[in-house]
Amino acid sequence: MIDFRRASGELHYCTGSMGNRGSSKAAVCTFAALALVAGTAGFGLSACSDLDPQMPVPPEQEAVVTIGADLRNPEQAALAYVYAQSFERVGRQAEVVGIRDAEDRLRAVRNEAVLVSFGCTGELLGLSDPVSAELLAEDYAEDSTPDKQFSGEWRDRVYDAFSRSLPGEVMATDAGIAQGCADVSDDNSGANLPQWIVPFYAKPALDRSDRVRVLNEIAGSLSTEDLKLMTRAVASGASPELVAQEWLDKA
Repeated sequence: MIDFRRASGELHYCTGSMGNRGSSKAAVCTFAALALVAGTAGFGLSACSDLDPQMPVPPEQEAVVTIGADLRNPEQAALAYVYAQSFERVGRQAEVVGIRDAEDRLRAVRNEAVLVSFGCTGELLGLSDPVSAELLAEDYAEDSTPDKQFSGEWRDRVYDAFSRSLPGEVMATDAGIAQGCADVSDDNSGANLPQWIVPFYAKPALDRSDRVRVLNEIAGSLSTEDLKLMTRAVASGASPELVAQEWLDKA
């Protein structure tokens, strides 16, 4: 058992002479006819409105949500099942898919080989835009602010750079409150940047409800300590499915 703490008006249009008050035939008011015409027009507009076609639901939003991860990595395995089981709990079928090379996560989502994946802001920026990652890393190294790795400024700068680097068909949600990816390769130019957990997805695949009830919910609930506990458990041989289930039951 892992311990997770924590103005309706009438229009009167009259024809004829209005100067002779004694003649009731001098003026002919046609407001009734106009009202009839207006009513008919309103009916027509209403009927057209009722016949307007509804926007079709993209087929990806009815498909199984596939979550791609490097399942040899305990942290990736635990998180993959957290996302998958969370989708299932809101009524969306989901499946974890192993990705042999962690660097293929972005490519897999862009090609819709999987619909969702995740990683950490620094390491993902290093994969998607190494030049920007290197420039940011230089600025980061020169910043002498204490605990800068936890600062909102650096969290936003690295996340914004990663988000801008994504192709048009891929979107990232806001980064979460947990940090991870302690084993980023030194070959990655974003290795020394802050590593906030962030999921990304193929745009047509998730509607607003999916994003809010799953991705945003996890981002705001999963702490760094929670992630460390899950990672250690999986690394020690625990089932990532059961570890994810336990955290979700207590979140």
